[in-house]
Amino acid sequence: MAGLAALQLYSPASFAGNVEDARAYQETPADRNRFVNSICDTDNDPTNNGTIRRIPKTQCEGPAIKPLRDAQSVIKVPYTNFQGEQKTGFLVIPNELTDSARTVFEQLQTIGFRINSVIPVSEFNWKDSESMAADNSSGFNPRCGGEDNYRVGCGLSKHSSGKAIDFNPVENPFYTKGRILPIGAKYITSVMGTVTGQVVQVLENNGWTNWGGYWNEKDYQHFQHQ
Repeated sequence: MAGLAALQLYSPASFAGNVEDARAYQETPADRNRFVNSICDTDNDPTNNGTIRRIPKTQCEGPAIKPLRDAQSVIKVPYTNFQGEQKTGFLVIPNELTDSARTVFEQLQTIGFRINSVIPVSEFNWKDSESMAADNSSGFNPRCGGEDNYRVGCGLSKHSSGKAIDFNPVENPFYTKGRILPIGAKYITSVMGTVTGQVVQVLENNGWTNWGGYWNEKDYQHFQHQ
């Protein structure tokens, strides 16, 4: 599938495992810094050479972004990948939604839904476009709606609060303003990893009732918690 080659770069963030492994995981300071706090630029940061998207430190510590960061938890969730292997992935999600998110992924695995990868957007330079192109499923990502970037005063994406999860973007694209994102993606219900009625039911039963497939501009990968 599209994006699999690119995932070789990010595979250390995804581990073999099962439901018990995922449930046993406890967030570590290192994981939080890597998957949540790394969105903030720091003084004299040698890694920020222009390829990694960062929010300026003053803005990241300000009233628009800091409460969103502080509200997140890093959890592990189980899934079955396109090769039929049981895996666990890292998901960044609000504290109050951790049980709901774990249950969603456990139930999706039970019904046989395949997921390419579950890796925080930090591993894709904090760029939604790169995560989508790699066919990656993810949650928290502070940015403007429909963009890779953050600007003060913009309309924030629901991912900024972590209350949205995208699944398999290559199989479940976003149709917006005459474009299809990621580029080359197609929504074909017979293709493995495509969101269809049974998957929607699992999400809705667990409070993720706002599916982008219901919208006028379809965003089949996207579920928001209400």
